[in-house]
Amino acid sequence: MTPIGPYMTAHPLDITDRGEWEIRDKRGAVLGLVDYYPRWKQHVFTPERGVVMSWDCLAALSGFCRGPK
Repeated sequence: MTPIGPYMTAHPLDITDRGEWEIRDKRGAVLGLVDYYPRWKQHVFTPERGVVMSWDCLAALSGFCRGPK
């Protein structure tokens, strides 16, 4: 588990070796998935339906997408 700002955590998925992460809120609800998008050659966030995020959460998530560990 990796913290992302004060409200989210990233949980690695062992599906592939590309670095896929499940993003959860502080209560454990799944917000979406960060995974590698080959056409853009970078990591992207794919939210679950109905997920709403504030600018500070988006900024924290953006920083995580730049270089998930």
